[in-house]
Amino acid sequence: MKDKLIKIRRTIYPQFSQFFRGYVDKKIFFIHLPKCGGSSIHQGIKNSFNPFEWISGNLIHLDPQASLKGSQIAGSQLSDYREKLLLYFMSKDQCKYISGHFIYSDNAFQEFGNEWNFITVIREPVSRWFSHYFFNRFKTDDHFHLDLDLESFVESEQGIAWGSTYVNKFAGNILPGEVSSNEAINQAINNLNNLTLVGVLERLDIFARDYEKLFGARIVFDRYKTNPLSKDKQQEQITDRIRKKVENICQPDIIFYESALKRIRAKQQ
Repeated sequence: MKDKLIKIRRTIYPQFSQFFRGYVDKKIFFIHLPKCGGSSIHQGIKNSFNPFEWISGNLIHLDPQASLKGSQIAGSQLSDYREKLLLYFMSKDQCKYISGHFIYSDNAFQEFGNEWNFITVIREPVSRWFSHYFFNRFKTDDHFHLDLDLESFVESEQGIAWGSTYVNKFAGNILPGEVSSNEAINQAINNLNNLTLVGVLERLDIFARDYEKLFGARIVFDRYKTNPLSKDKQQEQITDRIRKKVENICQPDIIFYESALKRIRAKQQ
């Protein structure tokens, strides 16, 4: 009974309360980065649109598992396949909101940047790395499930690559071996600066305030996804050596994150 009441509150109550806050009347593209509070932020943005847009199917959320399967059937790289879907959705005049695990697309920005507002939220990179690991390691479904223990994963090719997650998502056509280069980092930062709104998970209050200023509607966050392993259990596995290793491999994303913080601070002055 409790779960049903929570579901009702999350689906019906936000729409009634949003009526008194106003609705968004601009087009928004939310780049959902992994383990940055994106599920809660997506739902908050979605709730800020008129319910008519829900009913009309004008609010699009990328299904990660379906897009992965589709890319495999098509024999396409996942990021390329999702970019093509993004360009399709943005080409639909009636589409008002798109969210999902997309990469930054220069094609989309050049073609639709005047029509669509690109936004994202990022998180302190070391915290994001650990959250991503423990979520994928201990979740129950098979979608990108990890079998390696933390000691092994931090030394793995994938574990090292996760230290450049933000740069990889925003740098564009950068080869995998070059994603931690200064060129890639600078390109990612330049692309980030094209976005209408950038927030950090640690200060969602600032993001919500700026969102309301830009789009004329308040945004309210609820917690939708929690890590399957408790914070205490996570900390039991994180030794000083492992943390230092993660801090080192996250240097590209730390530079990217600090650039985002500077942008946010500059707007506060």
